[in-house]
Amino acid sequence: MSTFSRSGTDQPGAVIEQHLDWLFEFEDVAGVAEGELDGQPCIKVYLVQENSRTRLELPDTLEGLPVVIEVTGSFNTAQ
Repeated sequence: MSTFSRSGTDQPGAVIEQHLDWLFEFEDVAGVAEGELDGQPCIKVYLVQENSRTRLELPDTLEGLPVVIEVTGSFNTAQ
């Protein structure tokens, strides 16, 4: 369990923008989005496949917002 904080902001969009490149450096990360956990904002990190190492390395919170990990598979763009 870890926490990562740089700026202290609690706006999910701003937090994602600040950390997006870093989050995509983790293996099997397919996407990142704003979400909700128990009625409160959170950061959702979507994985292509289950990856226990990535789960351990991703922080539990970013800038005070919980990080929720979901396995979704890869995303395809609509055409």
